[in-house]
Amino acid sequence: MIILLSKLPASLDAQIDLPASKSIANRLLIMRALSHSQGTIHNLSDADDTVLLQQLLGDIEATHDFTHPHRIDCHNAGSVFRFLTAFLSIAPGQWLLTGDDRLLNRPIYDLVTTLRSIGADITYQNDGNPPLLIHGQTLRNLPVVHIHAEKSSQFVSALMLIAPAIDGGLTIELGGATVSAPYITMTATLLQQAGCTVIVDPHHISVKGRLSMNSVTVESDWTAASYFYALAALADTAQLYIPNLFDHSVQGDTILIKMFEAFGINTNKTPEGLVIQHNDRLQYPQTWTFDFTDCPDIAPTMACFCVAKNIRGCLHGLQTLQHKETDRIQALYQELTRLHADVRIADNNTTLMIEPIDHPLDFSEPIRTYSDHRMAMAFSLFSTVTDQLKIEDPQVVSKSYPRFWENFERLYQ
Repeated sequence: MIILLSKLPASLDAQIDLPASKSIANRLLIMRALSHSQGTIHNLSDADDTVLLQQLLGDIEATHDFTHPHRIDCHNAGSVFRFLTAFLSIAPGQWLLTGDDRLLNRPIYDLVTTLRSIGADITYQNDGNPPLLIHGQTLRNLPVVHIHAEKSSQFVSALMLIAPAIDGGLTIELGGATVSAPYITMTATLLQQAGCTVIVDPHHISVKGRLSMNSVTVESDWTAASYFYALAALADTAQLYIPNLFDHSVQGDTILIKMFEAFGINTNKTPEGLVIQHNDRLQYPQTWTFDFTDCPDIAPTMACFCVAKNIRGCLHGLQTLQHKETDRIQALYQELTRLHADVRIADNNTTLMIEPIDHPLDFSEPIRTYSDHRMAMAFSLFSTVTDQLKIEDPQVVSKSYPRFWENFERLYQ
C-alpha cells in the first residue's frame, strides 16, 4: 500500500489530538501488574506496543499451568520485550519470551547478564540470542548490581520497575555512557509518584519501597509532537492547538520547545494543553547542530526537517538508532539519498551530516519505511515542498500513533 500526499497549505491552523505517551503507559502497566492494584490508568495509549503489552500482561496473569513454558510473543516491540524480560524473571511460571526476527537481533545481553547476577533463571534458545526461556522466581538483593547503559536506557528502566518487588529493592550501578537518560528520569518519577523511594545520581540509582498505584492519567506523547512542530516551522504561518500536552512533563522530548524556538516557533500554555505558533519573520539558522543522545526518537524528524528546510544539519549522538525497529541511520541515509539530498554518515555511524543543495529534490519514487513507524511520520514533512509525496506502508504508524494520518488530514482544512 502507498499513500499519496498533496502539498500542504502555506498556512496551518488545526487542532491535533496526539496519542497518549506509550513510554509512560508501558511503565504504568508494568507497575500496576507488580502492585496487584486495581488503580485505573486513564487515557491509555492505543499504540500497538501498549495494546500488545496490556494483552500480554493479562495473558501472563491468567496463566496457571506452570509445568510447560508459556509462549509470550512481543512481535517487534522493543520496550515490551525488555520490560517483560525483567518482569517474567519474578513471575511464577515458565515463559518462552520471543518476537519477530528484527526484535530477536536487538540488544538484550546486558540486561540478561544483570538479571542473572541476582538469581534470574534465563536461558538463551538460539546460541546466545533470544528467544529466552525464563523460569520466574524470587530474586535476591545484592548491595549493588551493575548494568551497561550505553545501548539502551530500557535496560535500566526494566530493573528499576521490578526493584519494588525485590526484598530490599535494588541499587543499580551504571556502566558506560548512559543514553536516553530522560527515560530513566521518567521511570524514577513514576515510581516516586507510586510511593517508592528513588535516589538518582550520575552513576547509581537506588529504588526501595513498595508500589501503591492509584488512578492516573497518561499525558500526550511529546515524541509525536515533533512532527507537528516541524510542520509548523516549515509553513509560512501556523497555529496548532494540542490538548493534553504540557511543558512540565516527565518526557524528555519537551526539548522540542527550545529546539524550535530558533525556527520561529512559540509554545504557549493553556489550561488544557499547548498552542504552537509560527511567524516567518524570524531569521532562522542556516547551520544547525544538535546532540540526540538523550532524545534519539526525534532524530529522524530533524533529519527530514533539515533537508526540507535546505539547511546544513549536523546530527550527533545517533549511536542507538541502529538498534531501533530498523537501522534508522542507514534507513535515513538511503531514503534521503534517493531524494538526491546531500547526506553522509560520519563518526562511526553516530553522526548524520546534511548539506544544503542547489537542485530540487526527487520525489519520483515512493519513500520506503522499513517497517518503522518513525520513518513514515518523519518523511511526511516533505508534503510541505511537493504535491507528489508517496509513502509506502503508511499503516506502520500504528506502532505508536494509529491516528497519525487522520490528524495529518486536518492540516489541509
